[in-house]
Amino acid sequence: MRQHRKPAIIIVIIILFVMGGLFAWHQVRNQMAADATAATSNAPIVIEQSTVKSQVWHPQINAIGTFVAQQGISVTTQVAGIVQSIDFKSGDYVDQGTKLIQLNPTVLAATAAQSDAKYRIALATYHRNETLAKQKAISVQALEDSKANMQAAKAQGDEDAANLAETTITAPFAGRIGIRQVNIGQYVQPADNIVSLQSVDPILVDFSLPEVYLHRIQTGNQVLVSTSAYPGQTFSGKITAMNSTLNSDTRTLDMRAEIPNKNKLLLPGMYADVKVVVPTKSNVLTVPQMAIQYSPFGDTVFIVQNRKAVQRYISLGEQRGSEIAITRGVSAGEIVVSVGGNKLQNGAAVTTKAQLAAQQQAQAEMKISSGSSKTAVQPAKPNNKAAQKTIVVKSAKQHNGKS
Repeated sequence: MRQHRKPAIIIVIIILFVMGGLFAWHQVRNQMAADATAATSNAPIVIEQSTVKSQVWHPQINAIGTFVAQQGISVTTQVAGIVQSIDFKSGDYVDQGTKLIQLNPTVLAATAAQSDAKYRIALATYHRNETLAKQKAISVQALEDSKANMQAAKAQGDEDAANLAETTITAPFAGRIGIRQVNIGQYVQPADNIVSLQSVDPILVDFSLPEVYLHRIQTGNQVLVSTSAYPGQTFSGKITAMNSTLNSDTRTLDMRAEIPNKNKLLLPGMYADVKVVVPTKSNVLTVPQMAIQYSPFGDTVFIVQNRKAVQRYISLGEQRGSEIAITRGVSAGEIVVSVGGNKLQNGAAVTTKAQLAAQQQAQAEMKISSGSSKTAVQPAKPNNKAAQKTIVVKSAKQHNGKS
């Protein structure tokens, strides 16, 4: 019976030993984690900072508009005919008078030639009747009839000549050609769309403003226009026209501004975000938009004081680009946390990358200087092997003497 109990007791002892070791390791690991957490919590948080600026801003009135061409048409023809040649490429910029389309002139050329011949006959008849009328050989009525026939023949000849000229279609003004809508050999009629032509330099932008702003707006006011096609780019122009009446449904006044477009970046029909600049000035305090910590309980920023982050509630104003105006809560020249504010709590220690690098450099230089100052010479240690040999020899001699 005792022989069966002995292995069981040994197994229980081993289990208790293992459990004790695991418990001890768990305590050591928790202590190490606590030490690491404490060290981390005491370390300053690396942030980026910027200065509260005092700037002069012109008040701006926002509006939504649309780009329109200064001159824009759909090129068509006044006479029917078959397209003989196309003398442009879609998307080209053309000068005024540039040949675009040539219609087959054969039929109209023949008609014009026939009308010219009739006119020459009528003109000769009229001159002959003039001579006969002076001689009293014909009546005045016959002379007047021949004159009328000559004038009618001339008018018909002019009409046919004009129709012949219309077979050559040219650009009425300089601008950008769109995508052609006809092909060679196609029969076109008056009012058929051949191609669009838009004059885009300068380009116009149409927008409207509520009547409450009319006392602040006048012709010549500067406008700043942006579009989603070119993010971050602003185009400047001025108001050139204001409508004479308000829209009775919306109580808004239609306006038009002119924008230089030398690079031909802006096209008719594009969306326009318009800001009308009011001549008056105002001083505002601005910070980077990234410095704002938004919250349902109030917007805040972190002010850096003595390398600690102090949370402060603020009131926001207008935003322009990456800068936002602060109407309450900060003063010019104060330092705010621009990047890293989401990691901070009120009173947390902070530092910048430059400050951290300078601190690490100073610590490294201190270690180097302290290491070079230790110049004391350490005493030589005795040769233990030689001493052991001496003791062995003495012991052997003593043993031999006794023996």
